[in-house]
Amino acid sequence: MDRYRNEPTAPEGCFPPNPRGQPRINALGDDLYKGIGPSRYGRPRRIPGSVRVSAATLVDPAGQGFTTLADAEAKFTAKGVTPDQHVITTGGLNYTLTGQATGDNTLLMQKSDGSFWLALWNKSGTAHNITITAPGASRIEVFDPLRKLGAIQNVARASATVTMNNHPLLVEVLGAPTASGGPPPPPTPDPSDLAIVAPASETVTAGDTIAVTGVSISDPWAAGNPGFLALNVSDSSGTLSMAGHTGSSISLQDTLAGLNADLATLRYAAGSATGGDAITINVWNQAGVEVRDLIGVTFNTLTFIPNP
Repeated sequence: MDRYRNEPTAPEGCFPPNPRGQPRINALGDDLYKGIGPSRYGRPRRIPGSVRVSAATLVDPAGQGFTTLADAEAKFTAKGVTPDQHVITTGGLNYTLTGQATGDNTLLMQKSDGSFWLALWNKSGTAHNITITAPGASRIEVFDPLRKLGAIQNVARASATVTMNNHPLLVEVLGAPTASGGPPPPPTPDPSDLAIVAPASETVTAGDTIAVTGVSISDPWAAGNPGFLALNVSDSSGTLSMAGHTGSSISLQDTLAGLNADLATLRYAAGSATGGDAITINVWNQAGVEVRDLIGVTFNTLTFIPNP
């Protein structure tokens, strides 16, 4: 079937339906659907597995309105589209990227729940920051699949700045209206959305103390449900301090807002050991879902040069 993927005249229905059994409906006219004749589209192709129900066939030429419901249903049913199937409304995302460099690549995807995902990577591997802006978005979450399962960045606004590298970052844009004008349905909070946002590493001189910044818990489900979350922060060779507690392991229970306020006070004191350490963060929400993250700690060693 791969031979049809780049053929503008691929036979209708040559690809199977998607695994969920959701039909892909193309509303183009016959010539545009087949990729023949003049086209306003850059590529004379269509989504593999799609079926065509031309929008022109759903209009009553005499009355200049829509055809009857019975006629429309018959045309959709003839293509295997029935009322019991889930309908996915697709559209484009209005977004801009600033700070792009040579070798940057993007891939925009849309899930069946209406949310948009943007993959970003740089072929040369040159690290640099770019800013994603999606007008109207309520939240942007950034994922680095090679680093951790949860989000590495979660911002409740329409723009976010990320660091590009040679492997893809995945950016989920929530709440943004589609380019066609219809906003996607808001995502339903789920206990499994629990995530820890934390820096990948910290550097400290042996014997010194640093503030560990940028650590927070993201869980829209927990924020809207009663009860406390549990937090444990531990390390191997240093000393931690947080919310008035000190030790190699600190455990707290509080609301999401309360634990995030506690994490804002997190500090790490390096011991006399050499090499490095790791700060382990474990969080459990009210549903018992657990996530874990590690912050690597590298020790700087001071070299004393005696006076001549």
